[in-house]
Amino acid sequence: GETKVHLEDLAFANGVALGPNDEWVLINDTGRSRIMRLWLQGERAGESEVFIDGLPAMPDNLSFNGRDRIWVALVSLRSAELEALADKILLRKLITGLPSAALMPKDHYAFVLGLDLNGEVVTNLQDSGERFYAITGVNEFDGNLYLGSLLAPDIAIYPLK
Repeated sequence: GETKVHLEDLAFANGVALGPNDEWVLINDTGRSRIMRLWLQGERAGESEVFIDGLPAMPDNLSFNGRDRIWVALVSLRSAELEALADKILLRKLITGLPSAALMPKDHYAFVLGLDLNGEVVTNLQDSGERFYAITGVNEFDGNLYLGSLLAPDIAIYPLK
């Protein structure tokens, strides 16, 4: 029956994933190309920290495979123009009113990262092809990654073997 703010000053919080045993939650700080961690249990409960910073692309959604990997869907490469707007809330609100075609990623790039539980990159999947890009969702199941896209009418399946 009560709303509590746990993190402030995020530049487009987009995508969350719970960690092992629900000890912490990861939150994409998309506009700053980083991921934050908020501790939910234990001695550090209530504390937050940067999980990974300086991502080369904008994180969209996250998923935890239940064992050892956080998968990060990176929707679009970083843009100096967009980064300059990260702290300009009013201008960002005005931009979101533009037609959706004007807001779509211009680069045709597929990008997914696999992070360990300490935020270190252990898998780096990239493709500059035209077939499937603007990745917005990634989930691991039965030895495969299932990828969703902002612009594609279907999903992609990438075998992890």
